[in-house]
Amino acid sequence: MRRQFPSMFNTDQPRGKQRFSTPAPCIVKRTDFHMYVLSEPSQFTPKGSEELELAHAGLGKRMLSIPDHLKHDEIVALLEEEYPKLKTLQGGWMFFKSTGGSGRRKLSIIPTDAEGYSTTLLKSASNNGKNIVFVVPLQEKLSTEPLSYNSVEFAKMPQSKCITCGSQMPLQLLPLHVEGCNGTLTESESGTCLDEDCSVLEQPVPSTIGMDESLAVCPICLASYPADVLPFHASTCGDRMNCAQPA
Repeated sequence: MRRQFPSMFNTDQPRGKQRFSTPAPCIVKRTDFHMYVLSEPSQFTPKGSEELELAHAGLGKRMLSIPDHLKHDEIVALLEEEYPKLKTLQGGWMFFKSTGGSGRRKLSIIPTDAEGYSTTLLKSASNNGKNIVFVVPLQEKLSTEPLSYNSVEFAKMPQSKCITCGSQMPLQLLPLHVEGCNGTLTESESGTCLDEDCSVLEQPVPSTIGMDESLAVCPICLASYPADVLPFHASTCGDRMNCAQPA
């Protein structure tokens, strides 16, 4: 029987209905680029001291992972999402690359293809993402005013806290903040009133204060203070008046 009906007794072949093979998932290849957005037209790379200033303004250097199949419009949309200020830029911008060497280097433009920029073109110009690609405005200057820490430009950045003033901010901006921080804690954080904080409380209330705030008059110096500040002021006002009088 096996010789007459070999297909019936062949156990090596799969039995039952043949199923379609599951297609392999499509893997999108990406390339990481070091992007650096400048604030104004320039022929040279920015100074090292300008990096934190540009970062605080929502510009500067970032790492972008770009799919290898993107075309011009898709690359522009990706950059505008990462750098919202580019949406308002008038006069256009283009990609630049820097020449070799150290220090400030000269920038050279990356020419576009007939259909504009593409990921393939940027990979070729940046040595597969190893070199920085600069985004340089052609005519208009972008604002370098510092942005608030809760701006959309910093939404993806890791956050950190200043131990002196308690402000929550992006980790990248913390070094610049520390340089200008006055180093004083608030009364609620330290539990004590430092000299600078006390001097603010002892200042007379300006005449433009809102009428809805309750005021009280110090019986010693006859100056008006908020009711919750007056007890502290009165405790030191008498001492200052006594010291001012001649013996």
